[in-house]
Amino acid sequence: MVKSYARAILLVVLLMTLMMAARAAFADNGPLTSVTPPSIADDIGNAIKEVGMPLGGAVLLFAVIITAVQIIISRFNPGQRENAMSNLWYVGLGGIILGGALFFASLFFSIGGTYFR
Repeated sequence: MVKSYARAILLVVLLMTLMMAARAAFADNGPLTSVTPPSIADDIGNAIKEVGMPLGGAVLLFAVIITAVQIIISRFNPGQRENAMSNLWYVGLGGIILGGALFFASLFFSIGGTYFR
C-alpha cells in the first residue's frame, strides 16, 4: 500500500519536474533552406564519425578492461575463466560492428545518393 503511494508521488514529482523544465521551441525567422539527400547523408556520416566512433571506442575500451579484470580474477577457476574468455568474442563482435557502421552508412548513402540526385 505504501509502495503504491510512493510510486504515485514519485511519478507526480517526475512529471512536474519535466513540465517545469520544458521550453518553448519557436520557429526560426530566417529563410528556408533546401536540403538535398546527399547533404543529409554527409551530416549523418559526420555524426557517426564525430560521436559514434569516440563513444563506441570508449565503450569497447571499458569492455576490454572489464574482461581483462575478470580473466585475472578467475585465474584458478577454469569455468569462470572460460566464461570471461567468451566475453572477448562479444567485445570483438562489437568492435567489428562499430568499425563497419561508418562503412555501411557510407555505402547505403552512396547507393541512395545515385538514385535521389
